Amino acid sequence: MAKKQSSNQGQDDSLWKDLLERFFVPMIQVVLPDMAEDLDHSRPVEFLNKEMTSLALNTEKNPTPKQYVDMLADVPLINGENACILLHVEVQGKGGKEDLPTRMNRYRSILEARYHRPIVGLAIITSPIGEKQSKGLYHWKMYGTEVLYRYSVLNAYEGDVEKLSASANPFDLAHLAAIRAWECRKKGVSKLRYLKELVIILRNRGWQEHEKAQLVTFMEGIVRIYDPDNPQEYLEWIAFLQEEKEAGAMYVSLMERKGIKEGKREGIRRGLERGMQRGIKKGRQEGRQEGVIQAVIKMLEKGTDIQTISNLLDLPLEKVKDISDNREKYAAELEMGK
Repeated sequence: MAKKQSSNQGQDDSLWKDLLERFFVPMIQVVLPDMAEDLDHSRPVEFLNKEMTSLALNTEKNPTPKQYVDMLADVPLINGENACILLHVEVQGKGGKEDLPTRMNRYRSILEARYHRPIVGLAIITSPIGEKQSKGLYHWKMYGTEVLYRYSVLNAYEGDVEKLSASANPFDLAHLAAIRAWECRKKGVSKLRYLKELVIILRNRGWQEHEKAQLVTFMEGIVRIYDPDNPQEYLEWIAFLQEEKEAGAMYVSLMERKGIKEGKREGIRRGLERGMQRGIKKGRQEGRQEGVIQAVIKMLEKGTDIQTISNLLDLPLEKVKDISDNREKYAAELEMGK
C-alpha cells in the first residue's frame, strides 16, 4: 500500500508542477489579483525551481522533496521591479514531519536574505490539513521578540462549484478538478461522471487546444480514473476521450502522453525530424497498448473471465489468453517501462 501511495504522490507532484507553470498567470489572476494587475506582460515569468530543490535538500533535517511541490517564480512588474513568489503546493495533506507555516517562514527568511527583496508567499492546499496548518500564519513570540508572517492560502479542495464551472479562467477549471478529486475519495462517487462534466465545460471554452489538453491530463491524473477496483470506468473514459478526438478535440490521456514523451526521445536520438515523427507515432501506439495490457491484467486479478475481457476491450481472444498465460512477463515489462 505504501508503494502505491508513493506512486500517486509522485504523479500528483508532476501534475501540479506542470499545471502551475503552464497557467501561472491565470493562477495569480485568481489567487493574487493585486499582483496580476501589476504584472508586466512584455517580460516572461522565470521559474527558479532548481533553486527550491537545492534549498529543500540543504535545509531540511530529513529532506523528502517528493512530499510537496515548491516553486519560486521571478515575476516581472510594470514598475520595473520583480517580486519573487514563494509558491508552495501541498499535495500530501499532512505536510511531512514539519508543519507548513514553519517551513514557509524558513524558506521566506532564506530567500529574502539571498535575493535581498521581499518574498510573496502562497500555499495551495489540496486536502484538509487542520486549521493551524492551513490558516496562512506563522507566529512566534518569546522574551520580547515576536515574529508574525502571513501568507495567502488557497484551499483547492473546496470552493463555489457553480462559479468555478462558469469561469473563463482555466485555473478555475483546474480548481474545480481538484474539488472533484477530493470528492472522489468517497466510495460510490462516479469519477467518470465528474470527468465528463469537466470535459463538457472545456468544449465551450475558447482556449487553445494545447491548454485544453493540459487540463484534461491534469483532471485525469488527480481524479485517478484508473482504479483497479473499477476498471470499467477507466475503459469508458478512454472510449469517451476517443469520441472527443474523433469530433476534433486534441486531448491526450496520461498513458498516451507517456508514449509521446518516449517517442520524442527516440526521435531526438535519431537526430532527424522524420525519425522524430515516427518516434512520436510509435510512442503513442505503445502508450495505448500499455493501457490496454494494464486493464487486462487488472481485470484478470479481479477474476473476470477472458471472454468477457475480450468483449469489453474489443481484443482478440488469443491476445487476452496470451496476457493471461504470461501475466508475470507482461507485468514486469510494464514495470520496466515506468
